[in-house]
Amino acid sequence: MRVLDFIVDKQILTKDSKCDFTNIIPGSKGYLRAKFGLSDDWDDCIKVVEFSYGKTEYPPQRIDESNECEIPPGALKNPSFNIRVFGRREGFEISTNKISIDQNGGKP
Repeated sequence: MRVLDFIVDKQILTKDSKCDFTNIIPGSKGYLRAKFGLSDDWDDCIKVVEFSYGKTEYPPQRIDESNECEIPPGALKNPSFNIRVFGRREGFEISTNKISIDQNGGKP
């Protein structure tokens, strides 16, 4: 299994610079997971991740207690996918920007 690490600082989602995002190849299933380092703003929130490609959205994935979720297989069939995080607790909602992850299979 491969884990892609992301950082969520308030409402800004970025790729963790310590994580290798190269050589992701489209077509895997049950192999790629996303892990999130979250700022305190996200404490006590139910957190979900939206994955999309173009206008197609895939089933949202709930972030578990280890701050991880599976990347849905539908999103992994394309040359790239978008990712965005949402959080909610009583009287409070927060969301991040959307970023794109390339699946270029080692091609420049």
